[in-house]
Parts: sequence; structure tokens; C-alpha cells
Amino acid sequence: MSRFGCGTSGWNVFFFSLLAVVSSVAPAIGASLGINFQTDRGGYGPASVAAETPASAFGVPAEHWFEPGAVQVGSGVHGSHGADVTIAWQSFPDGPPGVAYGWAHANQPGVPAGGDPASGEDAVLSGFLFATGPGEYASDAPAHPIIVTVSGLSGIADLTKGYTVRLMASSEWTVDSFTDAEVSDSQGNEEILSFTLMPETPLWWTGAPWQSSGALASSSLLMFDGDSVTIELHGFNELGSNSNRPYQRTSLAGVIIDFTPVPEPSAFAYLSLLAVTVLLAVRRTGSQMSC
Repeated sequence: MSRFGCGTSGWNVFFFSLLAVVSSVAPAIGASLGINFQTDRGGYGPASVAAETPASAFGVPAEHWFEPGAVQVGSGVHGSHGADVTIAWQSFPDGPPGVAYGWAHANQPGVPAGGDPASGEDAVLSGFLFATGPGEYASDAPAHPIIVTVSGLSGIADLTKGYTVRLMASSEWTVDSFTDAEVSDSQGNEEILSFTLMPETPLWWTGAPWQSSGALASSSLLMFDGDSVTIELHGFNELGSNSNRPYQRTSLAGVIIDFTPVPEPSAFAYLSLLAVTVLLAVRRTGSQMSC
């Protein structure tokens, strides 16, 4: 006897078996969106992930990095994942250059030669937005936090699966810590992210004490599920100094959002349609499978 039996009922079994098999071999594939805040201090131009070999940073390919250039306040649209995502950001100061140089002196002469970053990770860490509190630089300086908002995530991410936020901070000086980041989404989820210093302290100028610091932070796994997410850092650009410890800075060099893509038409959809078409045809003609 045929495995599926006789008659139209056999086609029913075949149809649902096909659905089960195809769905079982179509797992979700992770994806990421990165934001690189670049600097042009030093005259070498913004350091770009796309210019490096390999063209990726922190596991994210260059085509999925949004790199707005040396702009301390602005917005832009990034569509590398098949739909537009809006990215808005602001920081201190109000005037140029507004994005400070950081890790590995990618925009300074010396090491590596010509001011070129050595990797995509170096390109991201080479520049950062920075914040300030009242009294910094001038007695009447206003408070300017770093604020970054990414919206339209429902166009690229399956929000029912949640997403994770990763952050990068950097400084052209070695620091003892970076200011925590406050992350919240449009669904009311909130988390404070603390930075962990990277062990490397590469030179950003010509020799000691001209060493830099980098740091990483990550939200809880799949913590957020809102269509928009906002990152805020409130604090002084510099609290303490290289010679007055402890030394803390408030900076944001990069943002990565890790998510599950919105499902697209796949072999599952096409084979399901084929199975339905065959089943309907069999029912119309009264054909039967052989026993």
C-alpha cells in the first residue's frame, strides 16, 4: 500500500506532512544594524567600516552599518535590510566638529601610519559623540546629553522575537570608567547598560601617555520589542582627568541592534502554495493515489 494511503485523504496527509517538513528546515536567521559615529578631527576624514578589510565590525558587515560622518546632531534613513529605518542623534557641543576622536587615533598621524584604522572595530571606536553637564568648558554651559533614537524597526525586525542592543564607547585617553547608558523602547521596556572596559589601550598619538580606551555594553538578551528604541547618556564629557583619577567620560562611539528579520517569502511559502494547488486539483478531478 502507498505510504499516504488512497484517495484524496492521502493527499491531505501528504499536504500536511509537506508543511511540517518545510517549516522544520526554515529556522530564523539573525541580523544586525550598526551605527558608527565618525570624526574628521585631524584632517584624515571619517573612519569607515566599509574602507576596511574585511569590511565588517563587531560581526556586522559594512553594508549594514549606518555611517553619517562627522555630524553631532542629525537624522538619516538606512535601508540595507529591505526597509527604511530612521536614525536620529544629538550630542554636545552645538558647533563643529562635535564628534571627538577616540581609540587608536584613526584620524591622527603616527600609529598606524597615515591615521588609518587597523580594522572595522577600530573605525567604529575612532570617533564618538560626547555629552556634557552644566559648567563644563564655560560657567554657563548647558547640559547636553547624548540621545540616539532608532525608529521603524518593525519594518526589518520580527518584534515578537525581541531584539538586543549593544553599545560601544571610546576615549583618546585611558579612563577608569564610562557613564552608564539608559535604553528604553516604545513598549515601555527599560534597562541601564554598564560599560566594560576593553583590555587593549592602543596608542592614539606618538607614545605614552597617549593611550586610548574602549568599552562595550550589551542589554539583556532580546530585552526590547518596541518599534523604536532610544539610548541616552547623561554626564560630563570628562569627570576627572588623565592626571586626576578616577577619570570617567560620557561617550558613545557605536550602536548595534541584533534582531530576527521579518519573515520573507521562502521555499516554505512557495511549496505550501504548490501543495494547496495540487490538493485542490485532485479534489476537483476525483483522482486517487495508487494503492
